[in-house]
Formats: sequence, structure tokens, C-alpha cells
Amino acid sequence: CFITDFPMYGVNEETGKIEFTHNPFSMPQGEMQALNEMNPLDIKAYQYDIVCNGVELSSGAVRNHRPDIMIKAFEIAG
Repeated sequence: CFITDFPMYGVNEETGKIEFTHNPFSMPQGEMQALNEMNPLDIKAYQYDIVCNGVELSSGAVRNHRPDIMIKAFEIAG
């Protein structure tokens, strides 16, 4: 199966703070508009996995290549 729409951020159970759920260098879906206007917990990342019988065969992501988006993404995660 193809797994898509990974969440960009989640809440750390110990600290209660927002953090990246996976690769912080992935492009957020919606780019800067999403970072500025959406609840961080609703933002998805351009990441994917391909899984067969419970085994990850491949994974990847669209990488963030824009410094302005990278700065904002890390500001949200603290």
C-alpha cells in the first residue's frame, strides 16, 4: 500500500510541545500559506512510504528547498 499525508507536526507526550513527527526537511503541503494559516497539527508533509505485508519497501519525500519555509517550519517546532 502507499502511505501518504503524513502529519508534519505532532505533540510530544512528555513536554506537550509541538515537534516534527518525521523528517523536518520535507516540504509541508500548502507550503508557506499552510504554515501561516493552519493549525500546525493539521499540516501534512509531502512524504510517502510504500509497504507490502508490513515491510517498508521504500520511502521518500519532497524536500523543502525554500529557506523562508524552512525557517517558519522550525519556528513552529520551537
